[in-house]
Amino acid sequence: MQIRILSVVIAFLTACNDSTNTSPPPTTATPSVTQTDDLSLSKLLGQISERVQGASGGVQQALGPHGEVIQDLTKDEMEKLFRWEYRVVDVEGLDTAPDFEKRLTDLGAEGWECFNLTQTAIGTRITCKRRPRGALAYLKLIPGL
Repeated sequence: MQIRILSVVIAFLTACNDSTNTSPPPTTATPSVTQTDDLSLSKLLGQISERVQGASGGVQQALGPHGEVIQDLTKDEMEKLFRWEYRVVDVEGLDTAPDFEKRLTDLGAEGWECFNLTQTAIGTRITCKRRPRGALAYLKLIPGL
């Protein structure tokens, strides 16, 4: 059973290693392994290790020319994790609780967390905060995450 799983992993890594191939990987049946086959667990692990190292080298080669840009973008994304944006909204004419709830819901839909309400001469001042928008905000749009 373990050898079959490792065979599938090797086939997957082989497909990943060939990034120039745009055709879908061929579907093949998993070969049955018998005791007479000369495949051993250590041999399969060695093949997996080679494929991973090859794929790693390919990724480094592909990203190499863009390394400085990637570092800058990564640094900016990390800094956004520790900053806040603030928004102060003065509203008037929200006489009923449902109207006020709708306004707060609208702000929440934009990502604002309202944390302070103050009565003013013209109505209500709402103070809100949120993390700056960045690429990480779009992770929730990826299926399965």
